[in-house]
Amino acid sequence: RVAAVSVAGPQGVTDRLVSGEPCTIEITYELVEPVTPVTTVTVKTVDGTLIAGVDDRSDFDPVAGATGFRTVRLHIDRLPLMEGRFAVDVMLERETGGYPFHQVERAVEFTVFSSGRGFGPVALAGQWETSAGTDPAAGERMASG
Repeated sequence: RVAAVSVAGPQGVTDRLVSGEPCTIEITYELVEPVTPVTTVTVKTVDGTLIAGVDDRSDFDPVAGATGFRTVRLHIDRLPLMEGRFAVDVMLERETGGYPFHQVERAVEFTVFSSGRGFGPVALAGQWETSAGTDPAAGERMASG
């Protein structure tokens, strides 16, 4: 069962993050049976629109099959979200068979403040480039003429 979920920014546990900064989603859960779980994290807007999801299926688990409490952390180098309010869903499922045995919707909510330009829920990172160009229609006129 999921026991606790938190979000941390550069200064520690918080419910306020800044786009482009690093953050960590931390999940603590308890296993009462010796299973190897897969942890899935889903980020949604607070109105329920899916933004992204990821699981730890291919990551090495040093205590696989052990019972007791365990903490997993998803480290995000640069938060790719724009300004808004978001929620994290967490699901635990068996590695074999994909049987979900615990799920918490809206396990934690957080607000993102934008550090740059843009709109919508996801920040598009990139560099703009402008150069001199030619009229694309001129090539068509020359080819048909």
